[in-house]
Amino acid sequence: LLIASLLAAAPAPAAEPAASKMDMSKVKVAIVPGGPHPYFLPMEGGLADSVAAFGLGESAFKSPPEWNLAAQNQLINSMVAQGFNAFGIFPGDANATNATVDELVAKGIPVIATAGCLNAPTKSTFCLATDVGQSAYLGTKALIEALGGKGKIIHGTGFLVDPNTQIRIKAVEKAVA
Repeated sequence: LLIASLLAAAPAPAAEPAASKMDMSKVKVAIVPGGPHPYFLPMEGGLADSVAAFGLGESAFKSPPEWNLAAQNQLINSMVAQGFNAFGIFPGDANATNATVDELVAKGIPVIATAGCLNAPTKSTFCLATDVGQSAYLGTKALIEALGGKGKIIHGTGFLVDPNTQIRIKAVEKAVA
């Protein structure tokens, strides 16, 4: 679904009016999370399956060595220089990653946000992610009910720069209120 969406968003070559007539071997997809984490590892295999299923050109899953927006942006820029022309990006920052998306889209490179959304306004084609706010809210309400409405809970979060972390924190606070 992720690859099909990127392909649908990709501009058709000037001589070809429809995306269905694109030379798929020229589509080079890059999946770039914000940093290393086991959550993203299945994406590598999914990308390989998509390359085979759609006849895509060289595609790659690459993570920056650390959770650092500058490192992610540097990796994305390097991949553009290597000819990658469609991106799935887990935003290293829900706001700041929009500048990188703007640059890519201005070059005709489609981008979708994967597993974490960008804050609006954004030029990403769309976001494919779980509703982490609703999930955290429902989970916290269930915990409160299981505790009989009394007691204390601890909310262990992920990386504070992870866009999903801030959404989860707000959802837990809402449920507790």
